[in-house]
Order: sequence, then structure tokens, then C-alpha cells
Amino acid sequence: MNAKDRDNLYKLFRDMADVLGTSRMTEIALESFIRAIQSLKCPREAILPLFNELSECIKHSRPRVVPLIHLLEEFEDEMRFTRSDVDLEEIRADAVTTLQEKLDAFRERVQRLTERGAHYVQDDDVILVHSASGVVIKILLNAKEKLQRAFKVIVLKQDFNKTRQLIQALLQAGIAHEVVPEYDLIHHLPQATKLFIGAVAVTPDRNVVASAGTAGIVSQCHIGRIPVYLFVNSLKFSHQSSQDQHIHRKEEAETREGLTYSLTTYSHSLVALQLIDHVVTGTGELKRAPAV
Repeated sequence: MNAKDRDNLYKLFRDMADVLGTSRMTEIALESFIRAIQSLKCPREAILPLFNELSECIKHSRPRVVPLIHLLEEFEDEMRFTRSDVDLEEIRADAVTTLQEKLDAFRERVQRLTERGAHYVQDDDVILVHSASGVVIKILLNAKEKLQRAFKVIVLKQDFNKTRQLIQALLQAGIAHEVVPEYDLIHHLPQATKLFIGAVAVTPDRNVVASAGTAGIVSQCHIGRIPVYLFVNSLKFSHQSSQDQHIHRKEEAETREGLTYSLTTYSHSLVALQLIDHVVTGTGELKRAPAV
């Protein structure tokens, strides 16, 4: 895979994560990998190197897609023991079965997290939601549909493409909500009871990689004594520090009203774990961040 193809893949990952959340993007990536294996045409001796090439590319994504990387590392380890006398179709079938098992197990993890997370929604809550985290959306839907909780959501709007799915899900579920610009948060803190966020990764140096703008939102809630809840799949705990998460930095020229300038942006925020009051995984709430 050449540099241009890698950059396009990483941009696709970022766009999908912004719109669907990292967990759903991980599922789609695994589904795509399975379909690619099923349709791949190559000599028997080329198939494992092709698997490894794709895995190595994904491991260097910007930012790192930590749950997907963990699953592909497991896949690589298991495929490494493929016997030399196994033919192409057997390798293909084994690879598809292995990836499907990992996809199913990942979905079960997400389901456990969203079911457990729904119990953190209580009647009369006013919950701040900042990003289109697929896990947070499912938690809100479960709280409404399965637990019959009566609550309100305040959507802190970013770019419309990032919040479209969240707004649509709330509308379809009949969940009371209000959409406000994220820069107006200070005016809505007095009525808020909780902030729910998801994550791309949790790092061993006690930082959370989250959607752009999350750091400022969490800081305001911390100062305003609004409890911050992080709902995170355990596969998102990374072995690499926050500085090794490959957060994407972009510089582009913008021209407005005759003025041209260079705008620098980063794809994600870093949030200090100490600012988060509750870290919830599929197995329960963590009393402290785990060593990773």
C-alpha cells in the first residue's frame, strides 16, 4: 500500500469515527476485511503477507484505532501458526472464521457496555452529549426503550456532519432533547446533571483520546461540578502513550473576505483522566484507571 492509499484510508477512518463512533467504525472495518478476504484472488504464498501488510498499515493509523489494532494483533498471532501444507481456500476459510469470531465477541462487549451504561441514566436527568459516540447513543436508547427512563439530552453541536446521527437517533426514539452550540455550554451547565462521553483510546499515561473539543467541554463540567462519565470498551485501553497515538495534525489555507491564512487543526482531543469522575466498562465501573 503506497503513501497516498494509506492517507486516504486514515482519512476514511477519521471521517467514519466522527460520524459513527470508533466502535461502529471498528465493526465496519472488520466486516470489510472479511469481505476482502472472501473475494481476494492471489497465489497461496501471497495471502499471509497481504494480511500482514494491511494489519501493519492499520497499526499506524492517525489516530490509532486501538480496538481494531488489538483485534488485528490477535488475528496475526493466530494466523502465524498456519501450516505450510494448508491450501489457499483453507487459509481463507480459517481467516474468515477467526475474524468473524472476533467481530462477534467485539459486538458482545459493546452490548454489555451499553446495557450497563443505561443504568447510569436516571429519571429527570439532563445529560450533556458532545460527540456522535455510538456507545453513548446506544446507552441513551437503551435507557429510554428498555428501562423507560424519562430524561433530557442537551446536544452540544459541533460540525453538523458529526452530530447528525445523534440528533436523528434522539428524534426517532422520542427522547427529549435540545441542540445548542458547544460554545454556549456555560449557559446550560446549571440545568445539566451529567456529561456522557466515549473515547478512541485510554492511554497508560492517564489520558483519554476523544473527539475534537472534548477537552474543553470536560474542563468546564469539572469546574462546574457536573459529573463526567466515560463509557469505554476495555479493548480501547492502549499500550502506547498519548504522544504515540498519532493524533492527526492538519494545516490548510483558508481565504475569507480577501484574507488568506493557514489554519491548523487536530483531529482529536486529549483529556486528562483525573478530570473524569466515572470510568465505566462492560464489566462495571473502575475505581481507578487500570495499568496498561
